[in-house]
Amino acid sequence: MKRKMKRRLCSLLLAFALLPAVAPAEVVGRDGMYADRYIHRIEAPNGQALYYLSTEEDAFVTAQDVNFDGVDDLVVFSARGASNAWVLFFVWDGNAYVRATWDAGEDTGLPNYELLPEDGLLLASCDDGLAGGLHRYWLYRWEGTDLRLVRSAMSEMDQETAIDAQAGTIVTTVRNNRMSVRVTEPDGQGGYRVLWEGIVTEEQAANDPQAFSQEEAAFWQGFSRSPIL
Repeated sequence: MKRKMKRRLCSLLLAFALLPAVAPAEVVGRDGMYADRYIHRIEAPNGQALYYLSTEEDAFVTAQDVNFDGVDDLVVFSARGASNAWVLFFVWDGNAYVRATWDAGEDTGLPNYELLPEDGLLLASCDDGLAGGLHRYWLYRWEGTDLRLVRSAMSEMDQETAIDAQAGTIVTTVRNNRMSVRVTEPDGQGGYRVLWEGIVTEEQAANDPQAFSQEEAAFWQGFSRSPIL
């Protein structure tokens, strides 16, 4: 699992290095409680001024067709960590560049994104620790300049919540040696339906290459991509 998550981050950084570069971003200010985010300004190929926030002072800006319409869009780094890199998209809508939105995931940006043109999908994934044993995946489909969630998966520390009637409190017990894993998809009514859920122990995650195979199979069911998360 760790190798796969690291490989996805390395592939993203390599892809950025190979994609055509756009005029460099200009830092025009700082933002955040501790002024820890940079306000960047870039000039798009059509002369349009675009602004975005990034934790990186030297933020990459590249051109790539991310919505499969044959026209290059703009991709910018919004944050970067040891195992994850987050990006924002400015998508060409025929008249101007529009910042893409998504209906589930992280406000910081889309982590470790990967384009899946064979299905018209975009995969985002986040390594949350334990060598990738803790993770989140989001699968999106484009609707105009917006990304709509198709399916998601999460692996988090297993926990149990109970009510202590005597103390009148809610007690949450975290089981640090096992992970609760779940695959869901939108139900079309504002909620989610569970496609699969199970338990994976830390020992299994560390020693069994197939520990997350059922999660992967459920996540990719119905799509052409092989389960290689």
